[in-house]
Amino acid sequence: MTAPPAAGPPPQVTAVSPAPRAAFVLYDSTAIWAEFATALDSATVSPLNVYLKVDTRRVPVAVSWEAARRRVHVTPLVVLDLNQTYTVELSPNLSTADGVPLGQKYSWQFTTNSLRRPASPAPAAGTAGESPFAPLKWGGNETTGPVSYEVYAGDDSAAVAERRVSLLYSGTAAIFVPRTRWRQDAATWWAVTAVNLVTHEQLRGAAWRFSALAASTPVDSAVAVNLFAGYAYLDSYGRSRASCGFDQFSCGPAMNAGARWDFGAFPTSAKLAGARLELWAYPGYEDTLAQSTVTAWYALASWLCSQSVVGGIPVTDERDGRLATGMLVESGRLRLESDALAAHLQATIRYGTFYGYVLRASRAVRFASPIHPNMGLRPLLRLYFYRSGGPAPADAASGTRTGARGAGAAPSSRGQISGGGRLRLDAAAPSR
Repeated sequence: MTAPPAAGPPPQVTAVSPAPRAAFVLYDSTAIWAEFATALDSATVSPLNVYLKVDTRRVPVAVSWEAARRRVHVTPLVVLDLNQTYTVELSPNLSTADGVPLGQKYSWQFTTNSLRRPASPAPAAGTAGESPFAPLKWGGNETTGPVSYEVYAGDDSAAVAERRVSLLYSGTAAIFVPRTRWRQDAATWWAVTAVNLVTHEQLRGAAWRFSALAASTPVDSAVAVNLFAGYAYLDSYGRSRASCGFDQFSCGPAMNAGARWDFGAFPTSAKLAGARLELWAYPGYEDTLAQSTVTAWYALASWLCSQSVVGGIPVTDERDGRLATGMLVESGRLRLESDALAAHLQATIRYGTFYGYVLRASRAVRFASPIHPNMGLRPLLRLYFYRSGGPAPADAASGTRTGARGAGAAPSSRGQISGGGRLRLDAAAPSR
């Protein structure tokens, strides 16, 4: 009688990925596998015998067998959590091609990294026909600590991908508003690097591309409805007060002014070619205006304006907040425009996530407000839009569209009127 052949040894694990107790394992691109010394019975290589777990909770996975390398591959079917310890477990029921079972549980652990890779770019990758003032925005912002972003841009895709171009922005906001227009004769490549400020881990996003409309693209313009203007100041007791609802408003060394426009008529898809704000001195203050330097800044907080005490003069970024300096174009008439202001307005119309603008002056000056009886002296904000960006909005003042070749920018603040006639000078998304 012939004895049955002796059973072979149980399968032996010779290597795993990620390495046991590995830390900062990338949540989205790290291969998970176990390699064996001998071939396995592929019928036993399934989610019934191979698990990925967090504590006792199983994570949905796909399991496959790679015969050439004798590897069991584990592919998560959900996005892995950040800074989480995962356990890979192999059941004792895994067996060799000869039917010899593993016989005992085999497991190892790894811990994922601390932040997501920048993703979901806007403009979307490959977008053509953008505004030269398009803001850059991105997602993938989940992190296990405070995060900062670095933005790079240029015309060389490889240089941008490798971060061999100048750093455009570093900060905690997941949006970048340019201070100068993007090039209009070639594509722009851009990329974002995320940095966890606690763990100091960095993750690079892909290089994305968009192109702006040519400078020769026809332009239309429309006037935004100016709804309100006012100013905040410190009284002789150092208390913050406001003046609103009159036919004039002031700004000066101790007074910050703001004005509100309605952007609800402009579609978020509108592509700005520029903007221009013009202010007229209140009658009798033309000479004072000629002797003052007026500047427009972006605000860092909302402003409740009423006839009573308010929460404080709006604050700005004292280093980078200036957007435009006024130019006197004739007696009593001031114009403010710049690429930086046009870009800020483009971001405000598109995303509605900013607090508006502040006017400052080196000497106290007075301007006619939106309710001045002489309509020709009221503040005028004209926005210029590329026609190929969609239908030009109707002129808010006359209901017509006007052709133009626009450039530059104009400051604007907008907000919402609440009970008591209060004005919140911010850039919350307009109701539509």
